[in-house]
Amino acid sequence: MGNSSPNNLANLDQLNRMFPILLLFIVPAITMAAWSDERKQGTDELLFTLPASDVEILLGKFAAVVGVYTVALAFSLSHIIVLWSLGSPDWGLMFATYFGYWLAGCALLSAGMLASSLTSSSSVAFVLGVILCGIPAYLIDKLPFARASFRRCRWANNSAISAWG
Repeated sequence: MGNSSPNNLANLDQLNRMFPILLLFIVPAITMAAWSDERKQGTDELLFTLPASDVEILLGKFAAVVGVYTVALAFSLSHIIVLWSLGSPDWGLMFATYFGYWLAGCALLSAGMLASSLTSSSSVAFVLGVILCGIPAYLIDKLPFARASFRRCRWANNSAISAWG
């Protein structure tokens, strides 16, 4: 059987490296029509005349896009099944990693909804969403203190896996 990672550890390092890029395109695709289609079709005025507060409408739309993102993230749980078949992964680390994926996605979903609210075109909302979601991904790679923190966190994860493995 082949190696599950370069260090022969059953972990999600390969996915962790690509996850910000995945979020850069998945999140704007989910949120691009959240508000822009309402504005284009004129149903936003109808929506705000309903007997619900603005905050309730906003939270309802946010809950809807979080639900779609959660289902999309659940489809990637197949990675854990593959890791389980190749080795013995740390289940606490897997849970914490996926919880972090979910929290990062939820944070970026709000940026995507902001992009969608700024325009009536879904394609423009997608491009704006990519730009807004790209800022945190770019900053993690370019800021020295963020890069050092990210490396320490990755080192801690690898040492914890090897200590228990």
